[in-house]
Amino acid sequence: RREAGTEGPHGHVRKAVAGLKSGEIDRIVDPAVRDAVVAWIQAHGAGALSKIDPAKPDQFPFMLAKDGRRIPIKRVRIRASVSTVAIGQGDRTRYVVPNSNHHMAVFEVPGKGAASVAWVGRVCTRLEAMKRWAAMQPVVDRTPPPGGRFLFSLSNGDSIFVPSGPDGPCLAVVKSVLPTSKGGAQVKYQAAHDGRPRRDGLDPRRVCSLSSLMRAGAIRVTVSPTGQWTPERA
Repeated sequence: RREAGTEGPHGHVRKAVAGLKSGEIDRIVDPAVRDAVVAWIQAHGAGALSKIDPAKPDQFPFMLAKDGRRIPIKRVRIRASVSTVAIGQGDRTRYVVPNSNHHMAVFEVPGKGAASVAWVGRVCTRLEAMKRWAAMQPVVDRTPPPGGRFLFSLSNGDSIFVPSGPDGPCLAVVKSVLPTSKGGAQVKYQAAHDGRPRRDGLDPRRVCSLSSLMRAGAIRVTVSPTGQWTPERA
């Protein structure tokens, strides 16, 4: 869509206020929220947003409710130039940004050279998954590449066991799956016993290629309410 004073198609993207860049402040959609954020920056300094502690609501920019309560502003909508895709029909038509992944199907295929086998991943976006569901098709396409076989799928929140990772034997939670620029795939995961948040340059998550996960002997597992895990079968 277009708005007066803008060029090209754009959409509204929700973003954490602590991660806003200086050039994004003026593109906050809600004028009242924008004014509150600008006033907060003027009072605390240009770099203060990046120093906000997410666990302390009193550090956020805020708006005052009619009864005097301070309402912290944790996320804002900003106007961004993006390519959108229409989903739905008629009055239910809406425009989304196809920028998040739903799952990755992992396959075992014949290896090259000395490697007898290799792992490859097929990443499916949320939009693709929704279309498959709407067409009453399996959300996870298990059709293997030539000579390969389906192993398992991974999505945000799934559990894996990595017997020989950089942290030793590790039960971990998948945080995201993402394709690489060279046609490969990566998994971002965090050890289940590591509850540290991302802050001050610390990121407890690990990014691992499928080849590394294969060499480490990783498997997808199901974890019971008591913490016991069992391997999942394809």
